[in-house]
Amino acid sequence: MIRLIDAGKEFRRTRKVVRVLDDVTADFRADVALGVLARPGQGKSTLAQILCGAKSLDSGAIERGSSISFPLGYAGWLTYELTAAENIAFMARLYGRDVDEMIDQVFDFAGLRRGADEPLRYTTPVHRTKVAYGVSFALDFDIQLVDEAIGVGDVRFRAKCLQLLQDKAQKAGVIAMGSNWTVLDRFCDAAATLHHGRIEFFPTLQEASDYLNRIAPE
Repeated sequence: MIRLIDAGKEFRRTRKVVRVLDDVTADFRADVALGVLARPGQGKSTLAQILCGAKSLDSGAIERGSSISFPLGYAGWLTYELTAAENIAFMARLYGRDVDEMIDQVFDFAGLRRGADEPLRYTTPVHRTKVAYGVSFALDFDIQLVDEAIGVGDVRFRAKCLQLLQDKAQKAGVIAMGSNWTVLDRFCDAAATLHHGRIEFFPTLQEASDYLNRIAPE
């Protein structure tokens, strides 16, 4: 379980202060696939970064009794001077995985060839993001974190990402940030809304969407 306790967080956008968390106390369980709905600009990505430890709270506390991933497909850890295989090897060692096994797994998922590997600086953004997705799916956590986007590139690759995410949701918890409830409904079995610093929980995404439409019509 990940628990927020009287959590407060805000950020400044131009001349406006956005309150992402307003003294929020909330539990995110490791046995639930939770979709978090919010309008653009309400702090979905900031909440995701707080949950995984990439950003700190301004006030309050967070307790992590479960392991939680970095956001699905997050590529910020990639070192562009290294090849894909070298980057994957680094993550394999960091998380105690067999290096060769994990490289093969990620290359197979991303559709890459070992013999064609080169420093990521000379590859495309889609190539690099596919590597990041492959690593996300290769590692196991109690809770898989998803921040809006699910897959890149062509339709076939995005469908593969969604299927693997659905598979993960059968074995681990999921916290998925998004603005489109019909996408989240394919792998989430409960819901929450994030609006003006408050988090409200609902048994279904439809109910969360209806509530958000009432308090913040598009």
